[in-house]
Amino acid sequence: MASKRNFSSAVFGHKLTEQFMQNCDQPNCVISPVSVFLCMSMLKRGANGVTEEEIDQVLGTAIGTQTEAIDLMKVFGQYSRTQFILSIANGLILQEGFEPLFRFVADLQTDFNASVKNVDFGSIEGVKKLNDWVSHATNRKINQIIDSPIPDTVMALINAVYMKGLWSKPFFELLTKKESFNTASNSAVETDIMIRTDYYEYIRNEEAMFSVAFLPYNCSSFYNFDQNQVTDWEMGILLPDENGNHLNFIKYLHHDALKKLRQKSMLRKLEVKFPKFKFESSIDLIPVLKRLGIKTSFTGLADYSKISRDGQLIVDTFLQKCRIEVDEEGTIATAVTMCAAAVLGSFVEPPVIKFHVKSPFLFFIYHPILNIVLFCGYVTNPAV
Repeated sequence: MASKRNFSSAVFGHKLTEQFMQNCDQPNCVISPVSVFLCMSMLKRGANGVTEEEIDQVLGTAIGTQTEAIDLMKVFGQYSRTQFILSIANGLILQEGFEPLFRFVADLQTDFNASVKNVDFGSIEGVKKLNDWVSHATNRKINQIIDSPIPDTVMALINAVYMKGLWSKPFFELLTKKESFNTASNSAVETDIMIRTDYYEYIRNEEAMFSVAFLPYNCSSFYNFDQNQVTDWEMGILLPDENGNHLNFIKYLHHDALKKLRQKSMLRKLEVKFPKFKFESSIDLIPVLKRLGIKTSFTGLADYSKISRDGQLIVDTFLQKCRIEVDEEGTIATAVTMCAAAVLGSFVEPPVIKFHVKSPFLFFIYHPILNIVLFCGYVTNPAV
């Protein structure tokens, strides 16, 4: 039963988030670990031998089983309400003339509800068709995943996540005003700060010197039979004490630690001051996944013989774009993850990008019963 288990995506998601945040040099960042998990799970269906074993090990899934991603798809399928919208779309985009194995295509269509489209990756029209798919799947919030033809590509796997949630206790726009926000560099910026005094789940950790508030969205569509109550998705805000380095607190986003924090939280009356923010992140996932233990998937040793036997495939592109908007009404967050494969011989190893992260607070969109982090990020300068 979904409410009594921890999805493998929760373990993988924390490792991925930790690697990304510790190596990001942007003032604000956001990642959707669930989107990466689903895209990797589709890729796993085509992997064989050592390549499949490595993907299983990094995802935390049982070798030979295919249930984890299917479970996630079923859970997300129940959220399509007007107050809280959560949609998942998967796509298999094929180069014209490239014919993968029937079993691979059928598995993605059956278990991931993946749409199949043929394009010419080497043409401007092919790029447009790919980006049109992305735009439609994200409700036009992300309109582009690639900006030029990728002629050596024969296949792309895409996952898109779109979420729109209204606060169950919205902020009043008339109370929003410019206030000072201290950035990670100890400089002050003026930005729009929302204000509301109300009751929220809250926990204070005096020893570790941080506080967490949980701001619920108006969805009430998941019934927790264990506690006989309805549970909402919510945004958690982990706020270190003044001068605290946010990187030291990423460990509290681990699924076990996060679950304990939420269970120990208590309803308290809070005066919440929270900045409005809106930004995007673009992530090259290959260096991050390599650090997690994916070794052969991005080299000539990769075995994707369950996709095609006509030439050896190699994954040369693994990207994610995320966008998040937080205002008085609620949150709109969306992500697109794309994994593209080429025929061996046309592959050029992408350069490893080094990042360095700094931020005053973390945020995560989380379900306390399912124990799933849908989006996670930080903000150091909401005025950007």
